[in-house]
Amino acid sequence: MIGKVGRLAGAWLDRPWMQRINAALWALLLLSVPITSFPLIARWAGGAPVSPLAALPLLLLLLLFVLPHILRGGPIPRIALPLLVFLTVALIGALRAPFLGIAPWKGQTILGREVRAFITLGVGLGFYFTACLWPQGEGRLRRSLQWIYLGALPMLLWASVQIARLPYSFNPPPPRLNALHRLISIRDLFRDRVTGMAYEPSWLADQLLLLYLPLLLASVLRDQTVFPLRWRRLTVESVLLAWSAVVLFFTFSRVGYIAFGLMVGVVILANMGSLARRLAARLAPAHLSRQRWVRRAGLFLGVLTLVVGAVGILLLAAWFSPRLRDQLTTNYLEIIQQTRFPVVYNVANHLEYAERLLYWVSAFLVFSRYPLLGIGLGNAGFLFPQVMPAFGTHLPEILYLLSPNTLTFANPKSLWLRLLAETGILGFSAFALWLLLLAAGARGLLRAPG
Repeated sequence: MIGKVGRLAGAWLDRPWMQRINAALWALLLLSVPITSFPLIARWAGGAPVSPLAALPLLLLLLLFVLPHILRGGPIPRIALPLLVFLTVALIGALRAPFLGIAPWKGQTILGREVRAFITLGVGLGFYFTACLWPQGEGRLRRSLQWIYLGALPMLLWASVQIARLPYSFNPPPPRLNALHRLISIRDLFRDRVTGMAYEPSWLADQLLLLYLPLLLASVLRDQTVFPLRWRRLTVESVLLAWSAVVLFFTFSRVGYIAFGLMVGVVILANMGSLARRLAARLAPAHLSRQRWVRRAGLFLGVLTLVVGAVGILLLAAWFSPRLRDQLTTNYLEIIQQTRFPVVYNVANHLEYAERLLYWVSAFLVFSRYPLLGIGLGNAGFLFPQVMPAFGTHLPEILYLLSPNTLTFANPKSLWLRLLAETGILGFSAFALWLLLLAAGARGLLRAPG
């Protein structure tokens, strides 16, 4: 019976018209990635902000391609095994959670939170396995990159329109512009920050940093392009890279700045090290001690370039953003000398990060109570009122969240601390191992000949 189902699934997948349908769905998925909170899907999901338009072609691909691929006995990447271990740990932790004696809060129950969390996890796993299984071979990979970059184009154009009105950010966004944005998002435009097609500026920064910028930067560094258009070293990818970096700047995402700085820093240091070794071998071919000094000088210049660049970008961002400007001109020595609250909370408060710090500390305290399997996927917020540091009672956002008259539910605001709090050290370790294997695989591909 199983063999017959597998043969039928294989015959289904091998039909040319089915392959064309799956290819079209894959293209639609990649084109729609920038739209993270599509109104129609948000209504179906009960108003959830995470309502990606790409979920529609993804669902069809799971039914028409991924499921038949598994039924025919198609291979699943071994690198995904830690991710399946993570899923198993999360399921065990979720099954255990109802027996922990956790009371409902704000009308939400453990079962409801876990169902919502596992739907989100399922969407993520669907994206990952579809991306692993469909673009096999150089042809499909090349076409996939083309669709990713073409999907970035309308997002960058719409973000540029938002940048153009930033000089007038003292006024609300024009109603017509807002109405147009509401066709692709459940949230209005931000007055003084760029959101692109995403729900909020930080989501746009995440999109750029996790998907578009790494691919574009790799293409530029390798001097490769997936498009026929090219003029010397100027490619479509190099234009999109510069454009994406400008858009990232106008999100005014501080974490985004740090992540992009680290990404560029690694590239500069790696290339400066290689350049310094070649320069040392040419200038002092017979003097090992001189070669070491030349290499050190090269690395020093690389670090100096990074520091100067980071300071320059920060000052430029402060010139555009009053919030950053106020934070840079604050007298932090005076803040450190204040004794009413711990120094770290005082500084975080003036950096407008105190709320995030409270969420992080609270998540870690939840993990300390349930270190092995965590409190269950989606459940960290139930203990927030119990474990929250007392400093939170001085923050308006936290007081609003704690009010019984609001529906806002606490969450850790950090993937890593959420993994610790909700899946424990076992789930965190499995997820971290998966990422390490991905990094090792990427390094192996980078060093492979050709």
